[in-house]
Amino acid sequence: MKGVRTQEENLDQLKDSRKCVACKADAIEQKIKKMGIQHKDWAAQSSLYNDLQSSKRELDSEIMTGEAKLYDFKRTVTKIWMTIKFDGLQELCRKGIVSLYRQTCSSHDNYF
Repeated sequence: MKGVRTQEENLDQLKDSRKCVACKADAIEQKIKKMGIQHKDWAAQSSLYNDLQSSKRELDSEIMTGEAKLYDFKRTVTKIWMTIKFDGLQELCRKGIVSLYRQTCSSHDNYF
């Protein structure tokens, strides 16, 4: 289950990065809206805004892929964990039946 937690933490880091990029993009967008096209920094700010938007889309894609992988990983790990648990329970029951059978047989032998 430690592997699940690690992947969840990595996904949380991606989401935090996405929020940070989105905030920066929003700030740049507001700055561009206040500027005119004639402003000397307008082209640089527009380019930066487009780069941030591109980064945001890439992070969105990584997050979606990460969430799908995490879901599959959780399902696989849970299946393995439940198989191990119930195999152990089945073995315990089998040993209990054998033990009960031996006790029953030995108690019948005492009567004869």
